[in-house]
Amino acid sequence: MKNKLVVFLMLVGGICFSSCKEDESASYNAVGVDNLELKAVLQAKGYTFDAEGKMVQDDKVLQTTSLDLSNCSLDNASGLGVFPNLTEVNLSDNQFSKSFDFSVLPSSVAGVNLTGMNIYEYKGLAKITTAENGDETVAIIHPLTKLYLPEDAKYDQDQVLAFYEKNETSVKDGIIDMKMQTSSGKLATYNTLRNVPDKNFRSILKSSFPSLFDGDSLDISRRLVKPSETGAALTSINMSKYTTAVDNIDGFQYVMNNKGYIGTFVYFATNKNSSVLYFPVNSDISQLTLDNISTPNGIDFSQAKGLTYLYMHKNSTIESLDLSASTVLGQRGDDAESSSFPDYITILSCEKIKNISFPSAAKVLGSFEMTNCPSMEKIDLSQFETMADLSFGLLPSSCKIIYLTPKRFIQSIDNGKMIFGIDEDIYNRVETKTFLDKYHEHLGCGGPTSGNGATLYVWTRNYK
Repeated sequence: MKNKLVVFLMLVGGICFSSCKEDESASYNAVGVDNLELKAVLQAKGYTFDAEGKMVQDDKVLQTTSLDLSNCSLDNASGLGVFPNLTEVNLSDNQFSKSFDFSVLPSSVAGVNLTGMNIYEYKGLAKITTAENGDETVAIIHPLTKLYLPEDAKYDQDQVLAFYEKNETSVKDGIIDMKMQTSSGKLATYNTLRNVPDKNFRSILKSSFPSLFDGDSLDISRRLVKPSETGAALTSINMSKYTTAVDNIDGFQYVMNNKGYIGTFVYFATNKNSSVLYFPVNSDISQLTLDNISTPNGIDFSQAKGLTYLYMHKNSTIESLDLSASTVLGQRGDDAESSSFPDYITILSCEKIKNISFPSAAKVLGSFEMTNCPSMEKIDLSQFETMADLSFGLLPSSCKIIYLTPKRFIQSIDNGKMIFGIDEDIYNRVETKTFLDKYHEHLGCGGPTSGNGATLYVWTRNYK
C-alpha cells in the first residue's frame, strides 16, 4: 500500500511538472510580423516563429536590446515593435531611399544607424510649429542618444536640422552621439556647415545670398531675411556678366530649402552635362529652366504648387514628370495664356522620359512642346480646352498622342489661330490627320519644333 502511494505521488508530481513546463512555454506571446522582408531576416538570424508564422517572444527576443540589421536589403523598418526592449538598431547599408520616417520605430529605440544610403529627407523626428510671426517651436517626437546619418542627410533642413538645433549643446558635449558621413564615407560629428563644390557656382551663390555664408562654407542654420536675398533668382548665371562657367550646381538645395527663401525664378545651365541626385522644387518656384542637367532620381515636384513654366533640355536620365501638384499651371485662364508670361512647358532631347502628367484642373496652356524624346510612351492632352502653341517632333512611332478637343481658340501671334508645329512623321499619323481634319481652319503652321534634330514640316502646303 505504501509503495502504491509513492508511485501515485510520483505520477501526480510528474504530471504537474510536465504541465508546468507546458504552461511556461505557452506563456510566451506570439506576434505577427507584417514586414515580410524583416521577417525573413529575423528567421535567418535564428528567432523562433510558430506554425502560424508568428514570432515567439521568447527569452532571446526579450533580451534583445541591440539589433544589427545592416546590409539586409530592407526598404522599410516597420515591425520592430516585436522587440519590447529594443534600444538600438543598425539599419546601415540597406535599400531605404529618399526618405526615412522615425515614427515606424518603437519608442524605446534611442540609437539608430542609417549610414550608407541615399536618404535626403527625414520625418517623425521632431514636430515644428510655426507661429503667424514666423517663430518656430520645436518638440522632439523621437528622443535619441545616438544618430548616425548618411552623407545625403546634409540636404535636410527640416527634421534633422531641428533635432540638432534643439540638442546642439548635448551634441557638442558628446551626450548625444550625432554623426554624419563625409564624402569619403567617414563619420564626423554633425554640424551645419556645407560645401558648394563648384568654385564658380559657389561664387554666384555667395554673391546672391551672402548672409548664408561663413567664409566659403554655407551655413544651413542661417535663415534668409534680407529682402534682397529672400526673393533673389537662383541661377548658375553670373548676373553681372551674364555668362556661365559652371560645371556642377550641387548646393543649390541649401538655398531652395531655406525657410526664408521665397524666390520664384530658377535658371540652371551647365557647361557639360552634370548630374543632380536630389532635386526638390519648393512651392514658391514659378519658373524652372534646366539646361544640360540630368536627374537620375527624378525631380521632386510634390511641393511645386506655384509652377507655371518648365524648360528642360538634355536631361539624359529623367523618366517621368509629375506636375500634378501645381495649383496654377493651366488654371489661370485665357487672358494669362495670351499674355507675355503664359504657362509654358518645353521638353527637349530627354532620351529616357516616358510620361508626363498635368494638374487635374489644368485646362489652358500657352505653350507645350515635346521634341526628340525617343522613349515617350504617351502624351494625353485630352483634358485641355485650348492652347496657343502646340509642337511635336522626333517621337517614337509607339508613342500614343491624344490630342485636345479645343472648345475655343485664344489670341496668339497668328490672328487668333493656334500654332501647330510638327515634323513629317507626326503629320503622317492617323491621330494627327484626324485632328487636322477637324480644326485645320483654326490652326497656323509654325512653332519651335525645328532644332534638337527635328525638322519643321510645313503641313499647310500639303494638307487637303
